Formats: sequence, C-alpha cells, structure tokens
Amino acid sequence: MTSSRIKLGFVPGDRPVFSTAWALRMRDRCVAALAGVADVQLIEPDHAISTQGLVRSVVQAEAVAEQFRAAGVQRLLLGTMNFGDEEAMSEVARRLGVPVLLFGTPDAVLSNGKRAGSDSFCGTLSVSYNLHAAGVPFSFAGIVDPGDPAFAARVREFVAASPQSLSHSYAAGFDAAHTAPTDNAPTSRALGAAAAADFREARLGQFGPRAGGFTTCAFDERQLLRQFGQRVVPVDLAAVFGRANRLKDEDPDVRAAAERFASQTTLEVGAVTLSKMSRLYVALRGLIVEHRLRALGHNCWTSIQSEYGISGCAVFSFLEEDGWPIACETDVYGAASLLLQQCVARQLGQRQRPFFMDWTVQHETDKDLFQAWHCGKAPLSTFASKPAVRAHEILGPLLGDDVSGGTLEGPLREGPVTLVRLAEHGGKFRALVTRGVIEPSPWPVMRGSWGWVRVPGLERLYRLLVEKGFSHHVSMIHGDHTTQTVATCEALGMEVVWFG
Repeated sequence: MTSSRIKLGFVPGDRPVFSTAWALRMRDRCVAALAGVADVQLIEPDHAISTQGLVRSVVQAEAVAEQFRAAGVQRLLLGTMNFGDEEAMSEVARRLGVPVLLFGTPDAVLSNGKRAGSDSFCGTLSVSYNLHAAGVPFSFAGIVDPGDPAFAARVREFVAASPQSLSHSYAAGFDAAHTAPTDNAPTSRALGAAAAADFREARLGQFGPRAGGFTTCAFDERQLLRQFGQRVVPVDLAAVFGRANRLKDEDPDVRAAAERFASQTTLEVGAVTLSKMSRLYVALRGLIVEHRLRALGHNCWTSIQSEYGISGCAVFSFLEEDGWPIACETDVYGAASLLLQQCVARQLGQRQRPFFMDWTVQHETDKDLFQAWHCGKAPLSTFASKPAVRAHEILGPLLGDDVSGGTLEGPLREGPVTLVRLAEHGGKFRALVTRGVIEPSPWPVMRGSWGWVRVPGLERLYRLLVEKGFSHHVSMIHGDHTTQTVATCEALGMEVVWFG
C-alpha cells in the first residue's frame, strides 16, 4: 500500500559555473531510474523553490529541507548532477537528520579534450567533505550512471536497510586491510624526523577569505598552532592590490619580472595584463618575505579579477618556482600539504616543486586514469614544455577576458608522482599518501595546467577519499617519495591513510 512506501527525498546538486543543461539531463535520467524502484515514493524539490528541480544554493536548500520535512521524507538521496553545490546539498542533509546516500554521476569529456562542464568526480568529494565537516553520517553509492541497473539496485538496498545499519563508521574495515609502507632503517627515520622538523613552526599565509561555497577550504588555525607550531598570518587583499598598484612599470624589480614572464612563457595576453602580473609578483614576493611565510593560500576568484584586473595563476606559479608553495582558493590545509611535500623533497636533496591540483575527472573508459587539473598555476619547472599565459578558461567567458588574463597553461611532465593531502576532522589530522604516474595525454590539447595520472585501483582510492573525508584538492610532486612522506607524517603524529 502507498502508506508503506519509503519516502525518498532526492537532492540533485548543480553549480551554475558548470553546465546546468547537462545537470538537467542527468537529473531527468536519475528520476526515470528511481521511478522503477519498488516501495519508494520519490519526493523531488518543488520547482518554485529550486532551479527546475536542481538545488544550487543554501537558500534553496533551506526551503527544500522544509518541503521534505513537511512531506515526511525518511531517506535522503544526494547526487551531483555536475560539480554540485557542496554547501547546499549537505545543508539539506544536516537539517533533516535522516539516513543519507550520496552518489556522483559520470562526467562528460568531449573527444577533443575540451572540458564539458560536468566535473562530478571532483564535486562529489566536496559534498562528502562537507558531510564529514557537519558530522552527518552517510553511505556512498559511488560514481554511477543513472541508466546502469546497479544504480537502482543500490538505492533499493539503501531504502530497505534499517536506520541503525546505515549509521556506520566511515571506511569501515579499510584500516585493517591497508598498511602504509614503512622503512625502519635509521636513515629513513632520520629523514622523516628532519622533514617534520622543517615543517613545524612554519608561518603560513592566508591571503584573503576562502572562496565562497567552498567549505572544503575551511581550516582551524588553532589546530595548526597547537599541533605543529604553525602560525597563520592573515593578509587583506586590499593590502596586496594596493601595494601592486603603487608600483611603477619602470621599477627595476617590476621590469625584471616582466622580462622573466616574457622569456619563460608564451604570452597570449596584452601589455596591460603583463604589467599587472609583474607588479603583483613583486608585491606578493615582498609581503611573503616581510611576513616570513613558508607557504600560503590565496583567494584567486573573483576579487582579484574584479578589483585588480587579472587572474593570479601565472604569478603564483613563478612564486612557487622561487620556493613558496601557494594553494588556490585560500586552501590553507592545501598550502600545508604542499609545504610537507617540499620539506620531504628538500631532505632528499631534490629541487622538485609540488603542485596543487584537483581530482577533476575520471577517464571515460580507462577507470584507473584521472585528470589532475587546475586553472593554470603549476610551478614553471613542472610543465612538459614552455607554457602559455592566457585568459582564464572558466572565468574569461563569465567576467571578460580583459580582466581574466594570467593563467599559465600546458601539460605537466610525465613520470612517477607522489600524491598527498592533509585533512583535519575533530582536531585530528590525517594524511592521504599514494603514488601514481603521469602518462601521455589521451588528447593533444587541453586548457589549464593538467596531467593524466594513472593510479591502479583508482575507484577504490576514490571511495577512500570520500569515506575518510578528504577534499577535491591534492598536492602532487614528481618522484616516488611515498616511504619518506609516510615517515614524515608519522613523525608529525598524523594518522597516515595509505593507498598503494
């Protein structure tokens, strides 16, 4: 009878900067698949309080939560139709307090390599991180095609399970099955201790607030101070832009920076953008030195475009090449992840530079291959060839190429890489450590800074990222430093989450 059917609330997540048309197609496919699940009464967001049934803001989430509460929703299904809005989707779950099943939808990547505006592989990690941050227990169905019978089967299992069985611990059974690589030789222990000592007491910069809608970039500076002796130095963006604007093109340091950009990149931006890049480089370098910073997170959209007139990516890249790791979107834990890899490389006597990436998309057919990507700020030495300075691929069409120039674009060097990400939940730090290999690109042309990385067992690794609460940002460095990195993290008292 109808009264015995489980009321399942469906939250299809959308982020407007990605393709809403694609999100609507995926939503429709999900609804069609869910209609075939027996004993389920599907409750969808009312179009009057959502965007054609998609949820893309916290304001919409609040209204949808009230709608679902009034309808008596007993289970909640969260799905990223494209990247999704992490705060909105997790807010519905937080307010309702019913069992949650999270899933992602497959990404669309055009055959010529052009980003297709889906990015669910990346966005699902943002949603899962927010659920961890809000203390919301959830189950994970994986990245599933709505047309695959496995999707309906997983939903059927979810609605049939008892609420008690769904309140499980994250990554149950994982820790017992995976042991981090250890090397008890005195030299390895000494290297880890030395790298840990180098990491401690570092001063980290917070240049501007974190990006709006990115709780994944939230951090607790008190925990960094208590556990690692690291102080976070906040720097207002007005101080950054004001300092840059006061500089003159004739200044010797500005002129030297402009010559460096012109000689070491292929410039596809105009003289005004080059001038702003050069002055920002000098301004940031001065602030970094004055505050004695070792690494920093920098707000990179959209204040820098609207108030200063460029994208900062290439500037960040050159500063990273100089030895100051910089994380996008004011991701301070991301900056700490970069710094940790730099400390390990230094103890190994290497000048390799870590680079800041997203777990962007999984390859359409090769499931052990993912695209590591960001807008265009990898350190200069990590590129396979001379990179180009261009207008921002995503922000250019939205804000105008005239204020969005300054990304540094090209493929990354091939070869083995070590991947690291620090996370903190409930005052306890954990470190993901794994290895991969950057392979030749399936496509000859892409935008941003990018590399296709092979990780055997990628789908299992991805589930680990979701269930252990890691974000969509990751730090990478050329070379296999996994054993030394594990030793360093253990010396710092972190929980090591190893996959390999």
